Amino acid sequence: MNKTHIARDSIYRVDGDLTLRLNAEAKEKMLNGEHVINGIIGMLSDEEGHLVTPDFINDIFLENLNDENKTYTSIFGDKIGLENCFKWVCQNYYSSINKKLMHEGIFTPGGTGALSLAIRSYVGYKETVLIPSIGWINYETVCMQAKVNFDYYEMFNENGSFNIKSLINKAEEYLKKEGRILIVLNDPCHNPTGYSLSELEWKLLIKELNKLEEKNIGQITLLLDIAYIDMSSSIDTRFFFKNCEFLNENILSLIAFSASKTLGIYGYRAGALFAISNNENELSDFKIVSKTLARSIWSSPSHHIGSSLKSVFDENNFNTLKSYLSSISFYCEKRYEKICELNKNSKLIFLPYVSGFFLVLKMKNAKDFCEKLRSKNIYLLPLKDEYVRIALCSLKLSDLNELVEAMISVSNF
Repeated sequence: MNKTHIARDSIYRVDGDLTLRLNAEAKEKMLNGEHVINGIIGMLSDEEGHLVTPDFINDIFLENLNDENKTYTSIFGDKIGLENCFKWVCQNYYSSINKKLMHEGIFTPGGTGALSLAIRSYVGYKETVLIPSIGWINYETVCMQAKVNFDYYEMFNENGSFNIKSLINKAEEYLKKEGRILIVLNDPCHNPTGYSLSELEWKLLIKELNKLEEKNIGQITLLLDIAYIDMSSSIDTRFFFKNCEFLNENILSLIAFSASKTLGIYGYRAGALFAISNNENELSDFKIVSKTLARSIWSSPSHHIGSSLKSVFDENNFNTLKSYLSSISFYCEKRYEKICELNKNSKLIFLPYVSGFFLVLKMKNAKDFCEKLRSKNIYLLPLKDEYVRIALCSLKLSDLNELVEAMISVSNF
């Protein structure tokens, strides 16, 4: 006899999400006055441990707390707000994209809402989503809840570069089996490695995707997760938008955007899903399916959030926002440089990092390694069996000596 009222084919995890559970444990210890190093959660903190959010963002959200924004908005959200958001996402490449391509969008509850909406819309029951071999664990959860399969392409090749060959080979395998494939690519500032594709890598990837599409063996959808697009000032983080016009017409581009990281408003759950194509029918289908699914899951987005984002991403605020983001990018970069400096005489091995919130340590028996650190009140996140994610964003420079010493001492070198 079934011991729970939950449907037999529902996917649920008894202990909840490991990231949030460990973060809650670390925060409780800190509230009790214990010394804790928390390298778990993906939220940017300053060197005092305070959440980083600019005053002008807070002011805009306060200004939009009014009766009008307590009413329902459309299922897509504020039209001008969506266009302002898309302009911010594309920035210097907005005009060229608008000349050669078309787009549609919908506001979602965070980047996760955008990813979930995309997968539920473009992947059929028991069809397959390709995700990176090292990636955000919630991709798997989203796929399981949507009752679709997932498989991995290798993130890196033997040279430590993005493994285009693995992605293309896997995509071709499933195109031959299923006649369609959705590929998830988290770039730039990949979670959890901090890797970003170079412009050359993007050009090569687009070239290979086009070759694959020209074999006429199925439909290709590219779902680009740009949650961390604004988390680096040292590189151009918009190479895709510079080159997306060169994708074949029959390849659909979906963009999952998260305002959480860009604006430091994680709990507000502000995101958007955009579709880019030069096929009007494709975009019409996007509007129909996203409207229907959104209505059945969250109904309509927050009116307050949409109105606030319309103001935040107004072009008059672009320079202010760019200046702010440039001023905070050094937090993670300096923490990464400090860890490398402390590690220069040890054998700790990190995966290729360019910029962003996270860094990955290669470590056998990752769970045991993290448990040993946890006994010292140091919290890091184990990924599968051989990787450990370090949230540079939530650490302080003053904690890094202790952190690196502890990692070396429990690594059994």
